[in-house]
Amino acid sequence: MSWLAHWFSRHRNSRRDRRIEVADVCVLEPRILLSSTLVDNFTTADLDTNVWTFVDPLGDSSIRMTGSAAEISVVAGQSHDLWTGRLWSPRILRNVENTDIEVEARFTSLPSTKYQLQGLVAQQDSGNLVRFDIYHDGSTARLFAATFQNGSAHKVASTPLAVNGPITLKLSRTGDLWTASYSTDGQSWQNFTTFNHALNLTTVGPFVGNHGDNSPAFTGIIDYVITRVQSPQNEPTPPENSNNSPDAVDDVYEVGEDAILTVNSSGLLSNDTDPDGDSLSVINVNYAGTKGTVTVHENGTFSYHSSGALNYLAAGQSAIDTFTYTVIDSRGKTDTARVSIKVIGAEDAPVAVDDQASTGFDEAVAINILANDHDPEGNISPATVSIQSGPVHSTFNVNNTSGVVHYTPHSGFSGTDSFTYVVADANGLISNSATVFITVAPDTAPNITVWYDPVQEFGYQGRPQEWINVLGNVSDPDGIRSLTYSLNNGPERALSIGHDPRRLVGVGDYNVDIDADDLVDGENIITLRAVDGSGEITVRTVRLDYLDNTIWPLPYSVDWDQVTNIQSAVQVIDGYWELTPEGIRSTQPGYDRLIGIGDITWRDYEITAEVTVNDVPHLPFSDVGFTPGIGFLLRWLGHNGNAQPRVGYSPLGSLAWYQYDTNQLQLTDAAGWAAVRDTSGFRLQEGVTYIFKASVQTTAAGHVYRFTVWEKGETELNGHTISTTRPLSEFANGSILLVSHKLDATFGNITVTPLSAEPPTIRLHGSSTPNDETQVVEIFTNPATATIRYTLDGSDPTENSQLYIGPITLTSDTTVTARAYVAGNGSSITTAAFDLPEPPPSGGGTGGDGGDGGGSSAPPVDGGGNEPAPQTTEWRFVDPLGDSQATISDDQFQISVPAGQSHDLWTNRLWSPRALQSVENVDIDIEVKFDSQVRQQYQLQGLVAQQDANNLVRFDVYHDGNTTKLFVAKFTNGAATAITNVPITLSGSIQLRLTRSGNHWIASYSTDGQNWNTLVEFNHQLQLTEIGVFAGNHGPSPAFTADIDYFINHLAQTPPVEEPQPPVDPVDN
Repeated sequence: MSWLAHWFSRHRNSRRDRRIEVADVCVLEPRILLSSTLVDNFTTADLDTNVWTFVDPLGDSSIRMTGSAAEISVVAGQSHDLWTGRLWSPRILRNVENTDIEVEARFTSLPSTKYQLQGLVAQQDSGNLVRFDIYHDGSTARLFAATFQNGSAHKVASTPLAVNGPITLKLSRTGDLWTASYSTDGQSWQNFTTFNHALNLTTVGPFVGNHGDNSPAFTGIIDYVITRVQSPQNEPTPPENSNNSPDAVDDVYEVGEDAILTVNSSGLLSNDTDPDGDSLSVINVNYAGTKGTVTVHENGTFSYHSSGALNYLAAGQSAIDTFTYTVIDSRGKTDTARVSIKVIGAEDAPVAVDDQASTGFDEAVAINILANDHDPEGNISPATVSIQSGPVHSTFNVNNTSGVVHYTPHSGFSGTDSFTYVVADANGLISNSATVFITVAPDTAPNITVWYDPVQEFGYQGRPQEWINVLGNVSDPDGIRSLTYSLNNGPERALSIGHDPRRLVGVGDYNVDIDADDLVDGENIITLRAVDGSGEITVRTVRLDYLDNTIWPLPYSVDWDQVTNIQSAVQVIDGYWELTPEGIRSTQPGYDRLIGIGDITWRDYEITAEVTVNDVPHLPFSDVGFTPGIGFLLRWLGHNGNAQPRVGYSPLGSLAWYQYDTNQLQLTDAAGWAAVRDTSGFRLQEGVTYIFKASVQTTAAGHVYRFTVWEKGETELNGHTISTTRPLSEFANGSILLVSHKLDATFGNITVTPLSAEPPTIRLHGSSTPNDETQVVEIFTNPATATIRYTLDGSDPTENSQLYIGPITLTSDTTVTARAYVAGNGSSITTAAFDLPEPPPSGGGTGGDGGDGGGSSAPPVDGGGNEPAPQTTEWRFVDPLGDSQATISDDQFQISVPAGQSHDLWTNRLWSPRALQSVENVDIDIEVKFDSQVRQQYQLQGLVAQQDANNLVRFDVYHDGNTTKLFVAKFTNGAATAITNVPITLSGSIQLRLTRSGNHWIASYSTDGQNWNTLVEFNHQLQLTEIGVFAGNHGPSPAFTADIDYFINHLAQTPPVEEPQPPVDPVDN
């Protein structure tokens, strides 16, 4: 038996024969004869470049020496892999001979993110090598080994590894046989894999890397590297001077639980020896089972702190904490010893532990935050609970007896909230800070969503239709039992809930369509109220800021890049639309997704817009509304019918669109049926942007509609054009709708230009009143850029007549006529007569009231038959616009207003003609009987009681286009406030009655003259001067004549009966 075999046999059962034995000749598990060893603990300030070379293939990695380790770092976002075609991992390498070798490295870092990696490499050159490493695959750590030949990688082995701390890797070669092994404690080694690979070895060392789409940053921390290389001689010779293992001796220390144990000088090595006198250093510390925090340095000095882990010890109690360490001599021999630290308990502060709590929506919860807190001495004091921060979304209070925190979430809040607290013991020692996390469940009541913001503006541009629309969605897991709305605290009205085949496309969609005339100027409040299947209720309000009496300007354009609020540029009528970089998009395809532009008074105009069909999701030929289509609707006034929301769309001007059932451009008639189609074979392509241009102009022959489409980038000459002429009996005015019907489409920038001017409006200017001896008149039209020509002698204006450039001063009775021109096209003529006032006759009327027309003696209004006894008094007929009439016919007093001009009684338009008589500022009880009926939209007639033209009460009956309604409003300094607005079934005459007692008013009505119904009671302060009757119109402004059978003030003294006098002509304006 050789000396080497004899030595191996003698030592194979010893404790150290499972470790590296270093000597001039030594024995190792893989049976390698070793003759040189390099141990590098990386304790220097800089990398020893005499031994190591830092290789950084991509030039973006770094190495840092910490004094106890070497750190190699790779940046994020760039792969630093070691594989075929990407030999990019940074590494430190030392030169070795091409012989048997063993390299060992301890890593205190651990890959924790997908494709972080660290390991060992043995290489011939950069394309021929062996790698052995640990990496993370996104779920767990894995050991990996691979060989490389001429840059091409081959996987040898890969297996998952459960590890949560430092790891030591070892790579050994004997001939062409390689062995990869690992240890998690520095003592026990596990074989990973064995394989064959020929390599002319030149360098070895550790490497670090990353990979993947995101390539996370990573720093590999290398505690030490040991390299053992075989002697090149063929036969080992017995050592002349063998190396003996060091002797590491167990240590015992004692420390208080709150103190830090610091062992200086030679520390752990103070009682450790080496029989050969070799120098010793610490290379490994095993903290398995250690409760406290230990910091051990290579020279044996260390520190220890229990770090709160032993705070359970009461004063005087003790516990033992331990760790082990391994020493190595300068020639590679090792030994391990145990350190025992006796920790003496002290008076401790309480330990506060985080808590979790949960509660329902809008429900309070009591949290016993001390239930899981503890104090070694058992002296926690509940009265000392102190909230340090939070909670943010609640109110709270602390019970000083129990320490229980009562948490009440803010109304409407759901989600996660938290607060921190400390508590003290009876000795005043304060705990750590603990956090209490509270989860508040979401609301199970209905969820009401309002599209386009909870504050919306209408009327500021103008009025594109009769209605305004508030859109949104309501949902609840229990289902919705009912959804209602009210306007300005008025009665609740039921809302329909989608899905339906027309305007409510989505499940839970709603559309509040409100008559714009029901809004007051300024702030209006809509209250939405939803009840779910379990009876839970949600109420949400929407504010509507409304400006009446505006006309949408012409020309008009929309650049969507400059728009942040859709409703500020257009009026959404149906559907959910979104602003995109390309324009406004109908993201919820369905029946008639509509946007309104312009004014119901617009007549002749041309619209141009970019249009892109993004997707045609389906072609439901059998569904309501037939097939998809895209385009414009010209001369629109609004939906009609009794459904909620209203679904009637005809009559209309014309629909200029592309429809997919015929794949043709179409212009329709007033009923929506095709009047003309494009037969050129043109087809609209999805995803392609086109220019749509449509126009309407009234001529002597009829209403001419024209529609042209061409692809963006081409010229209009290459477009496809259709046109049709409709009878003059069809609509002569109306706004524009953008129509996206059952498809996903985008409307780009929009331009609308006038083709003719609107008939001018002639009225008093500024503060000028009909009672002024000199009156100032102004004239305006739409578009504002139109040219206005006028005359003052009643003759028809021409393009050569006087040019209007500003207000006109009248000093005598004058008839003003005006006509507007656009591009040589003249509007119809407007005429207004201004009769300047004369001094009132002796014993005449009571004079003016500032904003009304002039006064005159009007005939008495008396009754007949069973009506109240006749009365005679002085009347004053007020005609603010100078175009109305008052007459007596067949024992009835009549007030008539012409068509085409509003004669409303509202904020900024106190234009209703009325007959007034003077009264003292006392209680009144006035009654009127109207034999006339309001049958067309916004015809109105009623009672008025006033202090002056800006402070009054009105009570009237009017028609909203669908039904008859009773209406009451009060005016303060010209600002009107609606009090009630309710429908009534009426087929004949009606009596209205208005009483005042102090500041308390009652409005009542009767349809038979005997049974009276109270409509509303309210309070309003008024210095009463006049009472009377009025008539009017608005909106489409149809002509109307109010037939007044009688008027009586029941509380007035009966005047002497006089013979009726013939009517006196009213003083116009």
